[in-house]
Amino acid sequence: MITSLVLSDAFLLCVCFYILLTSPQSVTFKFGVSLVSVASFLGVLKFSEILPLPSLHAFFSSLSASSAILMIMVGIIWRSRLVAVSSRYAWILFMVSAALTFIMSSAFGLNYFGYMMAGISTVGIICHQAILKNKDGLIGGVLLLVGFLAFLTKIELFSILEPGDYLHFFMAVGIYKLSRSTVLV
Repeated sequence: MITSLVLSDAFLLCVCFYILLTSPQSVTFKFGVSLVSVASFLGVLKFSEILPLPSLHAFFSSLSASSAILMIMVGIIWRSRLVAVSSRYAWILFMVSAALTFIMSSAFGLNYFGYMMAGISTVGIICHQAILKNKDGLIGGVLLLVGFLAFLTKIELFSILEPGDYLHFFMAVGIYKLSRSTVLV
């Protein structure tokens, strides 16, 4: 059965795939976008019931919230630094952030640590883009934040859409706007 979550996850997957093919952004930015695309692909499989893997989708969604948004932030803020342009250092950043998220959520029971990391990273993007007066980047960061807040507050504006749909749509448009931001540091 096709639900709204299948369509919104498929939309996010298509936008991420387009960004990976066309964006001139850094390695770390594209690494973060690829993590989001894996989570959205697993979401399409889960919500369409083709291959329902709820625990795998939940794991990659948490990883996407904590590590992917952090990597997108690093790719946006420090575009010319070694961590943004080297795949080796991008992997190190990913492993450290993933391990930290795993430790904080499993050992200390902080289930919302990934969302906290995503929120902090998104606010960092918004502040950086506001300082640089980059409208595309600022709009992209605000859209990401609105998507996270809509999901966390479980808002339902239309009866046909679920809170996850708002997250998927706002993330897709926000990441697209960030991929097209032109201010170089």
